Amino acid sequence: MKKFIFFLLIAGTGLISCTSCKKDNAPTIPTTNIGDTFTIKANECKTLIDRVDNKTYNLCFTDSINDGRCLQSDCYLCYGSEAIIGITWINNQSQDSANIALKIIGCYSSDDCNVDFKKDTLGYSFCFLKLVPYPDTNNVPINQNDYIAKLKITKL
Repeated sequence: MKKFIFFLLIAGTGLISCTSCKKDNAPTIPTTNIGDTFTIKANECKTLIDRVDNKTYNLCFTDSINDGRCLQSDCYLCYGSEAIIGITWINNQSQDSANIALKIIGCYSSDDCNVDFKKDTLGYSFCFLKLVPYPDTNNVPINQNDYIAKLKITKL
């Protein structure tokens, strides 16, 4: 009888420990480090880690996209067209948030942060490096959810 009770005790403990290891299906937010170049899709959020100050922030690419860039085939004619996106910056420690508009000039793409395409605020430099897809001669409207921005955020 003692062996049977001991067996039930061991089996019950194993069952409890197996159910507590159940995989959590909650969606995770992708993470990146402050200072790294990264891409983010429209309506997506990412967690950014400031390893110097040991803080985390959520950055969300909102759907407020104003794409006035000229067609790629006409780049030689219309320097100065621009696209503007909205991002939301959330401090995970204080829950403070700020909406920030970033712009990029049409017909321009670089991995270097141009002073015209960055915004210094809240102790960080927000640099807008690229926005795809780019308008082209087919005149097919770009779905807002298809946009992907390339950003780099550094500490000031």
